[in-house]
Amino acid sequence: DWFIFVCLIWNANAARVQDDKIVGGYECRKNSVPYQVYLNPGFGFCAGALISRTWVVASAHCFHFNMKVHLGEHDLNVDEGTEQIIDAEKIIRHPDSVLGHLNDNDIMLVKLSKPATLNNYVRTVSLPTSCAVAGTKCLISGWSGWRESQQNMENISGKHFG
Repeated sequence: DWFIFVCLIWNANAARVQDDKIVGGYECRKNSVPYQVYLNPGFGFCAGALISRTWVVASAHCFHFNMKVHLGEHDLNVDEGTEQIIDAEKIIRHPDSVLGHLNDNDIMLVKLSKPATLNNYVRTVSLPTSCAVAGTKCLISGWSGWRESQQNMENISGKHFG
């Protein structure tokens, strides 16, 4: 699964494009992205990826004190009974990141105050052991609009490319 790789590439490109849409994307099938987390409060609809039971990787521009990490979410407006909400215990931002701004160092690690309970709705992302080969199909996902005219969404959206 190349989510982390794509997430990092997306962050680098977002610093240049500053677009909040996954244009040409679609609403992801419910519970199909179990490693996706929602960061609240954050700037806009901030997402990250669960990389272990206690750590999340996300964009540093989403940093906020008293952050809560929402796991097992699909629709942010509905209590689906699958959610886990865990406080952030520690946040490690890239030393060259700039709060509230997109840049090439826009990455942070968030340590959860307790381990996530892994189940069908909450799972860690499969981290690659090598770089993706050109043409590899990758997924980018998050809480964002997927049409030019659309505002941010409450449901996870995504797009495959490669």
